[in-house]
Amino acid sequence: MCDLRNFGEKCDLRNFGERCDLRNLGGRCDLRNFGGMCDLRNFGGMCDLRNFGGMCDLRNFGGMCDLRNFGMRCDLRNFGEKCDLRNFEERCEVRNFGGMCDLRNFGGMCDLRNFGGMCDLRNFGMRCDLRNFGEKCDLRNFEERCEVRNFGGMCDLRNFGGMCDLRNFGGMCDLRNFGMRCDLRNFGEKCDLRNFGKRCEVRNFGGMCDLRNFGGMCDLRNFGGMCDLRNFGMRCDLRNYGEMCDLRNFGGTCDLRNFGERCEVRNLGGRCDLRNFGGMCDRRNFGGMCDLRNFGEKSDLRNFGERCEVRNFGGMCDLRNFGGMCDLRNFGGMCDLRNFGMRCDLRNFGEKCDLRNFGKRCEVRNFGGMCDLRNFGGMCDLRNFGGMCDLRNFGMRCDLRNFGGMCDLRNFGGMCDLRNFGEKCDLRNFGERCDLRNLGGRCDLRNFGMSCDLRNFGERCVT
Repeated sequence: MCDLRNFGEKCDLRNFGERCDLRNLGGRCDLRNFGGMCDLRNFGGMCDLRNFGGMCDLRNFGGMCDLRNFGMRCDLRNFGEKCDLRNFEERCEVRNFGGMCDLRNFGGMCDLRNFGGMCDLRNFGMRCDLRNFGEKCDLRNFEERCEVRNFGGMCDLRNFGGMCDLRNFGGMCDLRNFGMRCDLRNFGEKCDLRNFGKRCEVRNFGGMCDLRNFGGMCDLRNFGGMCDLRNFGMRCDLRNYGEMCDLRNFGGTCDLRNFGERCEVRNLGGRCDLRNFGGMCDRRNFGGMCDLRNFGEKSDLRNFGERCEVRNFGGMCDLRNFGGMCDLRNFGGMCDLRNFGMRCDLRNFGEKCDLRNFGKRCEVRNFGGMCDLRNFGGMCDLRNFGGMCDLRNFGMRCDLRNFGGMCDLRNFGGMCDLRNFGEKCDLRNFGERCDLRNLGGRCDLRNFGMSCDLRNFGERCVT
């Protein structure tokens, strides 16, 4: 046993075999190939512990320590300056560490709670506790589990292959090519999740998040910042999201209920829930199913591919080149349906609707605004329609029972039922059969081409 307490200068302990007490040592100590136990509490100098094989207590150490290839347990609580722990094999405790720590190729377990300096954890091999970590941490190629709750600095997790808990993280985190699960609840600043591989939870995130090429599941409930989800591959929950979200080329399902601002989902191929959405959403070339109930502002559905539900929509909707089924019951805004390709339910529609070149069936019972049906090629139910309707060049069957406004049917090509029609109807060049029983308004039938039933017709008819 060697007692070097209060030693003042240089100490060479190479190949020392048992126990050494170095408390309050003030100079330099070389412990290479030391094989026993060493107490370095309150050590104030420089210590070389390369290839150290025993147990070392470094509490309150104040200088520089080299622990490369260290073999057992090291206590670094309240360590003050720089520590090199490369190739360390077992457990390291560095709570309240205030300097710089190099943990490259570390093979054991490391406790870094309340760590206040800079830490390099490249190629770290086991579990690391980084709670309340204070500055910069490099976790590239980390393999197992890392806990960085209440982290306040910058964290580099590129090519991270394990599980990471980032709850209450307050700094900047780079998670490019991250391979497993990441918990980002209450994350505070910027997070780069490009090429992230599995599941990510970022509830209450307050900064900017880059999720380009994300391949897993992401929970973004109560997200308060900006999020880039281009080429996102799976499911994303964006309930109560507060800012701008880019979902171009999104491949899975996305929940945007109560979203607050602008959302871009061009080329989205999955399912999107936009109930109670309060902002502007661009869904051109959308290929899946979209729920727009109670949607609040402007929606662009050009080239939409499947089914869209927009009940209680309050703004403007562009459905040009829409290829699927659309439910527009109780719609309160303006809708452009030019070149629409399938079935559309417009019951209780409230304002203006453009149905030029519409392809199949349209139901607009109780419609209250203006409807343009020029070049419509399908079947249209206009019962109880209360506004103005332009049906020039309409190609099939139209039911106008109880229609209350003005209707232009010039060059109409199919069958039209106008029973109980209320106002003015222009039927010039109409091509087939028209039922005008109980019509109460004015009707222009010049150049009408087929059979017309005018029983109980009530006002003026120009023939």
